[in-house]
Amino acid sequence: ITDINIILFHHRNISNVDKVYNTIRTALNGMSRTFRLADRPIIYEVSNETDHQNKFVGSIQEEANVPQNPFVIDFHRPQGGGKSDDAYKVVKQEGAKYGYMSQFVNWVTCDHSRNGARNSDAILKAIARNILIKCGQMIWWAKIPDSIPLPCVTVGVDLYHAPRRYNPETRTMESRTSVAAIVVQVINSNTDEGINCVFSRTFCRGDTRHESGLGNSLGQTIEQAMEKLQVRDPKSCVVWRDGVGETQIEEVAEGEIAGVREALKNHGDVKLAFMFAQKRINTKLFMESGMHAMPAGTLVKGLQDPTYPTFYLQGTSPPMSTAKPVRFIIADSDFGETDDLISMTWSMCNNYLNWSGPVKVPGPCRLAHKLAEHVGIFDNPENINHNSFVNKLYYT
Repeated sequence: ITDINIILFHHRNISNVDKVYNTIRTALNGMSRTFRLADRPIIYEVSNETDHQNKFVGSIQEEANVPQNPFVIDFHRPQGGGKSDDAYKVVKQEGAKYGYMSQFVNWVTCDHSRNGARNSDAILKAIARNILIKCGQMIWWAKIPDSIPLPCVTVGVDLYHAPRRYNPETRTMESRTSVAAIVVQVINSNTDEGINCVFSRTFCRGDTRHESGLGNSLGQTIEQAMEKLQVRDPKSCVVWRDGVGETQIEEVAEGEIAGVREALKNHGDVKLAFMFAQKRINTKLFMESGMHAMPAGTLVKGLQDPTYPTFYLQGTSPPMSTAKPVRFIIADSDFGETDDLISMTWSMCNNYLNWSGPVKVPGPCRLAHKLAEHVGIFDNPENINHNSFVNKLYYT
């Protein structure tokens, strides 16, 4: 069992801090046989945003006072009743720089200090689950098809184009750095082994908004992931690439497939499949009555791309809207039948740990989206200590 030592920050106007922490600790310790929260956290009381930022940065820079296996929990009440404040970005950015994971608990959406606060127990239990996910605990797992050779290296790729920011000195809107995120998740067996086998990296793309040119980065990340995760003899590799428009598919496929094959060439005969996931499409699927969208899990294979094999998956089906399916384009495949890849894709759509049902894209692809968006808000997105987060999902 690994003890997680908590560094807890809270605003001075928040009461019953020990009670709320113990609720999270009891819930987490009851869920996991691998991790447990320490009985007593190291507590810092803050008075405002500036004090919050200064105390957090000062505490993590004093290495002598930092416990082993630290984790930051932040009870915060943003000014003005918002979802977050400037301290949120500082804590997340500095934590990523120094290798610290963190979890915020917002007192605006629910005052957890009050006895009997509505939904408080459910929210705190969900927070406990999220802390476990960040630490690397597999809290559920959907079986992948037996026809997929194991170990299987699954890869999700996505980009985040940060919105332009106003510069008051020049009085102009300035471009910000785009961020590419790559998440490599290794499946060693078809059962839940308890610990998530995952490695994540981000790459800054300058102010370019082009989706191509990630071939070398993708190959380097896969090589680094297999070294960090100690994958000696992979049998298959499946890549899902998000964030590519229709006109750039051929260009992106040519460069990135070559990068992946270069990374795998010294590992024997590894079956590779490379797919694009396109969410921004005009296609919608309806029931025969025309009154409702198709249920989650609906597969359509007949609508083909003129160049590549294509299939559509209806990942979600909200009751009050008609969600679009996702178009998957198989740009390259060493697998004989596309049915294996379709089954694999749907299984991985159910393997996103932050949601108990299916999501629109496979889990690694969704994680890459979360990571790119998370790092994209940083002022200095280059300063990420990726090696400190092996088998951890600090960005969920």
